[in-house]
Amino acid sequence: MLFRIYVSYDFTNEDKEKISQLFSKTIEENFSDYILHETDFLHSTIEFIGETKISKALELKKMIENLDISDVNLKITGKILRHNKYLALEIENNEILQNIHSQVMGCIKKNGLVAKNKHYLPHISLGKMLSENATLSEDIDTEISFNIKPMLIAVYRSVDYAMKI
Repeated sequence: MLFRIYVSYDFTNEDKEKISQLFSKTIEENFSDYILHETDFLHSTIEFIGETKISKALELKKMIENLDISDVNLKITGKILRHNKYLALEIENNEILQNIHSQVMGCIKKNGLVAKNKHYLPHISLGKMLSENATLSEDIDTEISFNIKPMLIAVYRSVDYAMKI
């Protein structure tokens, strides 16, 4: 059996709740054709891999659990971006994030898997389009910026909602 998987930073419940509370009203008012992810499923994708055997996903999980993210600090810029059919909260890119991304890519490659993303764009996934016919709203700068520290890197299985492996 194959699962669509991705590697992501995971946050404390308190940080997820903070993000949801700060941005849900803006999304409801400005992105009516989108739906906000449930708070439990807010995450910051590092790399999308796609359809993968569960055994390979579990091997990857063991590899990435050893990555040191103690220096990772995510600076939320406050910009809500339309990214394909998803809404994303922009994270300021920096050398530490690029280094972690490179390490994740190394684990993916070493595991014999292939990543799907063309380039790394640090963000927190906030929501998705309700329908393929949704109108595309403009990006919005809420000017709400703050820092959060991820608690870990996880491998998720993508279904109608995110599910940590």
